[in-house]
Amino acid sequence: MPKSNVVAIDLSVHSAAKLIKELAECSERVFFSKHAKKRMIERDITRVQILRCLKTGIISEGPAKSVKGNWEITVSGISAGNSINVVTALDKDSNGDYALIVTAYFE
Repeated sequence: MPKSNVVAIDLSVHSAAKLIKELAECSERVFFSKHAKKRMIERDITRVQILRCLKTGIISEGPAKSVKGNWEITVSGISAGNSINVVTALDKDSNGDYALIVTAYFE
């Protein structure tokens, strides 16, 4: 996994897609916000569906700097036969880059 600080650099669609796929492959660096967990229960979306979307989907929005200083990206894909969108924030902590799932929804 790259050791670069995703917050400090300008993030292109290509580099964001590559990083998201890498993070989803080693899912210990993918975290879920309280909001995302709540919406996943309401919408009957599983962690497996989210990870599959991150691994195989395409960036449909972003990357854009958020007001919190991280990068926000929406990844769209197909999982379990459903079109799914996953809003993801990329950031860095002392262990390296990570993805925070902000929310997920079906189209």
